[in-house]
Amino acid sequence: MTLRSDVRDTSLPIEIYIFDRENSDTFLGRARFFPSADNRIRNPVWIYLEGRGNLEEVSGRLEVSACFLENGPKLCKEDFVLSNLSATPSVYVKLATGSTFDLTSIGYYNAKDLTLRENTRPDGFVSPLKVVLSQSDSIDLYFPWSYDGRMPGRGSEVTTAMFYLAEIVLALEDLQECNPRPFYFTIFDIHPDTLGHIAFRDFNLCAVETSKDVESLECLKYMAPEILRAECCHPRTIFWSLAVVVFKICYARTPFTALAEDTPRKIVENICGKQVHFPPNLLGNVGKDLVESLLIKDPKKRLGATHGIEDVKNHPFFAEIDWVKLRRREIIPPFKPRPPIKFANRELCSPPELKTSARREDEHIIIPHRYLVRRKRSICREFSQADVCEKEEKERRLKPEFPDLVRERGLQLPLSEEINWSGREQLVEFKIAQEVPLRELNAIGHGGSAMVDSVLCRRVKLARKTMMCTRRQKLETMINEVEHLQSLRHPHIIQLVDSYLQGRKFAILLYPVAQWNLSMSLELCHAYETETAQETSESLFAVYIADFGINKKFATDELSRTDSLIALSRKYCAPEVYDGEPRGRAADIFSLGCVFLEIATIIQSCSVDEFAEFRSHRSNPRDFNDDESYHANPDNVSRWIDKLRAIPQLGLTRREGTVEKLDLVQQMVKWNPDERPTASQVLDRLGGPRDCCEKERETMPAVKIAIIGAGPAGLTLARILQQNSIPCTVYEAESSRNNRNQGGTLDLQPNAGQLALKEAGLLPIFHKHARPEGEASKIVKYDGSVLWDDNGMEPWRPAEEGEQQKPEIDRVVLRDILIDSLEEGSLKWGKKVLGVSENEKTKGKFNVSFADGTMAQDIDLLVGADGAWSKVRPLLTSEKPFYSGITMIELWALDAEKKNPWLSQYAGQGSMFMFDEGRAIVCQRQGTGAIRTYAGVRKPETWATECGIDWTGADARERLVAEYFNDCGEDLKRLILESQDELILRHLWMLPVGVKWDRDTCPGVTLLGDAAHLMTPFAGVGVNVAMGDALELANAIIARKESKTAKLVSDKNNIARAIEQYEKSMFERGKRAATKTMHGLKGHFSATGSEERAGRIQKGYNMIMAQKAEKK
Repeated sequence: MTLRSDVRDTSLPIEIYIFDRENSDTFLGRARFFPSADNRIRNPVWIYLEGRGNLEEVSGRLEVSACFLENGPKLCKEDFVLSNLSATPSVYVKLATGSTFDLTSIGYYNAKDLTLRENTRPDGFVSPLKVVLSQSDSIDLYFPWSYDGRMPGRGSEVTTAMFYLAEIVLALEDLQECNPRPFYFTIFDIHPDTLGHIAFRDFNLCAVETSKDVESLECLKYMAPEILRAECCHPRTIFWSLAVVVFKICYARTPFTALAEDTPRKIVENICGKQVHFPPNLLGNVGKDLVESLLIKDPKKRLGATHGIEDVKNHPFFAEIDWVKLRRREIIPPFKPRPPIKFANRELCSPPELKTSARREDEHIIIPHRYLVRRKRSICREFSQADVCEKEEKERRLKPEFPDLVRERGLQLPLSEEINWSGREQLVEFKIAQEVPLRELNAIGHGGSAMVDSVLCRRVKLARKTMMCTRRQKLETMINEVEHLQSLRHPHIIQLVDSYLQGRKFAILLYPVAQWNLSMSLELCHAYETETAQETSESLFAVYIADFGINKKFATDELSRTDSLIALSRKYCAPEVYDGEPRGRAADIFSLGCVFLEIATIIQSCSVDEFAEFRSHRSNPRDFNDDESYHANPDNVSRWIDKLRAIPQLGLTRREGTVEKLDLVQQMVKWNPDERPTASQVLDRLGGPRDCCEKERETMPAVKIAIIGAGPAGLTLARILQQNSIPCTVYEAESSRNNRNQGGTLDLQPNAGQLALKEAGLLPIFHKHARPEGEASKIVKYDGSVLWDDNGMEPWRPAEEGEQQKPEIDRVVLRDILIDSLEEGSLKWGKKVLGVSENEKTKGKFNVSFADGTMAQDIDLLVGADGAWSKVRPLLTSEKPFYSGITMIELWALDAEKKNPWLSQYAGQGSMFMFDEGRAIVCQRQGTGAIRTYAGVRKPETWATECGIDWTGADARERLVAEYFNDCGEDLKRLILESQDELILRHLWMLPVGVKWDRDTCPGVTLLGDAAHLMTPFAGVGVNVAMGDALELANAIIARKESKTAKLVSDKNNIARAIEQYEKSMFERGKRAATKTMHGLKGHFSATGSEERAGRIQKGYNMIMAQKAEKK
């Protein structure tokens, strides 16, 4: 294996770290050697592997040789290309060696800092400068790659935080050795390297003459008071930034962040005049003492004023740190990032600066490793020329990503519906030099990542939300917001007009423009009401939700939860959101309760500002607090509600039922999310929806849903929709429920079929008719010898002990349960489909013609649940079922318990299986006492007609046994011969594994169950997958409703979103099931099929019995 590295000092040692890439990056050892530059090529030597300190025991040797090659011509910008293997737009790869670098550009006025950067310790914690290139307007600095992710945030264990903070202290020590000038730094200047150790990559020299020039609000939060006051700085200035970083790592925010008003003025006031306030229960008294000692505003009294960095190292907070081992990197970091490159055993074509080769002595155990070569702080990696991206432009552009994302999400509206505000259709991309046809009016506000202003478009005032897309993730965030806004239709939610991209600026256009926030409007309303007592406030303004974080969607249930990192408004966010805990819809109820409380405050003739001061008040004047947030002051919020209740019921400002509304608000702002009411409960207690909210919906027609096929999937979908007040009609080709034999028995799995029945409200009825004893199974070999039989055994998978139960139920019984649950008249019998077509008059609607001469017209959502030979499927795909290679002969013995006791006893309570090469026998007991037997053979499709057996003749069973099962055990042959009541020949058909279709092919049409992914029965999952499809589609449709009682209106975008959401998971679910079924088909019709099936069951039984024994 050949490794390459850039080297600037040949007197330093080479260290090779070896990790097992395929086994969780397990550390295998390190080797250290000193190459000599005098002899151009060093002979191979064997070096024993070492551990990192006394932390690991390693063994083995490594054969290493090295040679130095001088650089060719001077490097230039073209020798580096932007890496396409990293999301960070500052990672570059050197073409000659494949080494990965981080690029930082500085202005020429900072050129004096280069001396400092070049003089850092090679074995220190400051990222060494590797390459310097002069550009026309800047200087490009190339550093070894380091992780650009987040440092540990709120909730990290103190030991983890202590490790990183201790390495930061050592990094500051390294910097002070080569630069006595004061400076500040931020947490964004610190990154873990490839081994997880701290790497300082940037720092800020705070000369007095430039201290007032603050470019970043975030940097401001890390500056000491003496910098902000432009006073003489001291070497102690550095320790103020250290304290802020400690606070940031432990609490996920800086100590002087102005929660209510995060502006430069407020932050400076807090830093210079306020004391730090600690949230509870994390740092402890020792940690708090460290932070307080470092945040003393007088630098002469600050920790470190006497002996510098040694005072910090000797603080009790770092008592457990072994500084010598930490300096030697003998303490394993808690986190090790992966470099943004691919490792491969291939050589580069161009000559490297350093070549080392290495091999393990015990080569017979070598597995693929990831080798990291480290010359002190120089990170070297194996890289191939094929992994190096071609030369790109100076900056990564979003142009190719924007249309791709739009197409992926299917966000283009039909031409008949789009608002062509730009003259260039919708979702436009403008070049930077192009003029956007909008006239800017005034700024409305800004947040942490976007700004909002009002613009004029063809004499219509719109709101424009603009975000700088520096990475693809941010562009996807904005695309998500567009996608969700398209699906929102409500009189009190601001509406999406369009969006556009210009360079890196992504903008969303919204209508109408919100003039004030709710508090300002209510105060205006209150003042108006006081002056004109005869008027009411309702005619003064309309309320809109104008901005919200909608990058993620919740499922339909009230307890949906997420624990992902999201942006938040600190003042109104719920406690669980601020603490970074999992949160659900109850967090929205908390924020809404805060808004309601401000409304009540104004109604009771009080001021919102007065309420804010009251919230942040502390009974002890020594307790500093400028936090006006609701979650941080629950006691004061409760006392304010009591104060509002006590206001006399005088004047017109007192509204009827205000006390009751305050009781509701108090429940909404409960600390415990489980104690808050749901949105539906809040709406009911407020008197239900207003007329303005219902008027628009009443004028719009309800969505018309047609389900073709009354099988388990179609009936389950219809039942769940009707349970949620969504009307639908099921069309079935059969003339009645008793028209034909519905097949045998099946088991419903807890996480699929049973889950769907639970959502349909039918699970209790299912358990009433289900047969738990039907789970019993018997497996025999072709000669009749029994391999497994749990008939008569104690249940060994009881649900109360956590294992899954899959009770059997007859297909006909399950179907009857579903049919009886539907609304009267919603199931139409005798509707055999002749054809499906799109409505010529109304685009996006469909007509279905039936054999009886009738037609269902103007269908918004057409669902094909019509099985293997679906009449709906051709609208979406040309795929047709093909013969699986298996033919089954279905044989029935009715009322076997009375007519043939031997057959009933041999079959058992559940199922009996025999699998052999090219053949199989499956026997199942029905709930009626009948026994159904399948004799299956792997034969061509024409076998049934060419084999010479007359399947209607009296001797069909005897000939089948004689020709294909003659060597089987007598009991197996008897099983076939004595099933005399009915014989049905069945070819097994299937669709290709992973079949899918383009969503744009036919909007408004989708498939369920066998119509979508027909498969053979050899995994026993067909009905479960079909009912899972029904549940998934139902939930996607229900999610488009505004409330449980509201009607689902005819909206093509809503329907398209629902289908897209459903099909995305359905395709994956169907593919997994079809793959499993294919494996089952191959295994069942193999010579060892019975042995393998019995072995799997025996293994599961042994494991569960062992677990039960341990519990006892």
